[in-house]
Amino acid sequence: MARKPVHKWACKPGTRASAFGWRGFAKATQWLKSARAEIRAVNRADPVTAADGVVALAARIWPAFEHIDTSSGALGTAVRRTLDDLVPILIAAPADEKKRAKWLEHLRTAIEDDGVDYLAPISERFGEIAAYPALMTLHADRDLALIHRAWSDWERYSHVGTATLTLSCLLEAERYDELLALLAVKKTRLWFDDKFGAEALLRQGREDDALAYAEALLEGDRQAWGHHDICRFCEAILVRQSKADEAYRRFGLPTASGNTWLAMWRDLVKRYPDRDARALL
Repeated sequence: MARKPVHKWACKPGTRASAFGWRGFAKATQWLKSARAEIRAVNRADPVTAADGVVALAARIWPAFEHIDTSSGALGTAVRRTLDDLVPILIAAPADEKKRAKWLEHLRTAIEDDGVDYLAPISERFGEIAAYPALMTLHADRDLALIHRAWSDWERYSHVGTATLTLSCLLEAERYDELLALLAVKKTRLWFDDKFGAEALLRQGREDDALAYAEALLEGDRQAWGHHDICRFCEAILVRQSKADEAYRRFGLPTASGNTWLAMWRDLVKRYPDRDARALL
């Protein structure tokens, strides 16, 4: 049997560690665009090779981008958009358990080394990427005790880089009680982590509990981190419960998206097609 030809990735050369300097934003974003286009093109004919490309890209992002000025946040946004587009390719790839286990180890190492959380889109869906229950369990358990100790110590803050991927694996493995118990020991509640708890409640059919869990983050004088996403989560639950009017009043209208009044109106019309468009206006 003839060996399958190895794809030579055009996006790999030139992405060594520290490949981009302080003002390398433009070149870095162009590299991301080229890499995304190449991976998507390969995916049409060979999904597993395309998934290999996603893993290779993720492993190169932090070493290559480490010295770029990220103060504007634009580079982080570009990376997130790229990974949000490519992670579904990684999830859907028809890879066996051995192959996927190899990908997960590479990704886990990249996440641990990531200095500014570029790979958050991968951490957040790590359980889905794992796909196999045994792999979900393996990665959920690896740092579970460490995270519990770190979050239980309210006197000292300890960051654990693998916390998000652990929460994701617990969620996808349907270990909901353990997930909620782990979140309960945290001193500070943030949607970045608590969205997994809210989703765990929702997947158990506990819609009212999920709504209350998420709404609790909106309490207080200061706007919560992830305010828009929390509102959209609550809005979706109310819509599912056939409470569209309440969803619109409490969460839909206040979170209309757009840079102009017209754009905001179009966003509301799209999200609430059953409401009178003229009344919305």
